[in-house]
Amino acid sequence: LIFNLSKIMKKLEEQVFDELLGEFKRKSVIAKTFGLSAAAVTKWSKNGVPLGRLPYLRLAFPHFKAWKKSK
Repeated sequence: LIFNLSKIMKKLEEQVFDELLGEFKRKSVIAKTFGLSAAAVTKWSKNGVPLGRLPYLRLAFPHFKAWKKSK
């Protein structure tokens, strides 16, 4: 059960990054918007958005399809 939940969260983190990239079009714009380094955004692209950032992003981007799957 824990492994399954971990897999679900990982997929959510990846989907949110994909939707952010769709919204902002470029990683450099994501970095500038959120005050992140280019390296941090590259890490997000490989690992998904960090779990701690998801609550903020859910409030800031309620239209993302990823949230609808996680209800």
